[in-house]
Amino acid sequence: MHQPLSQITTTLLEMCRPFGGIETCTVEHASNEGVFHCLVSLKEPRNHAPLADTLGGQFGDKGVRIQIRVRS
Repeated sequence: MHQPLSQITTTLLEMCRPFGGIETCTVEHASNEGVFHCLVSLKEPRNHAPLADTLGGQFGDKGVRIQIRVRS
């Protein structure tokens, strides 16, 4: 499981860089199809809505929920 988590972290860092970088991120759960559901909080909270709009995530009071697919 360590390999997918490092892939997720790398992917999230790259995806969020244009929005000011990540303050915290948490993998909330994963599906059997390799989809990881993550909650991301940015260093610049005002960028949560643009991040959600750009990546198709869900903007909420604690950050943005994003789905990441990891292929083996």
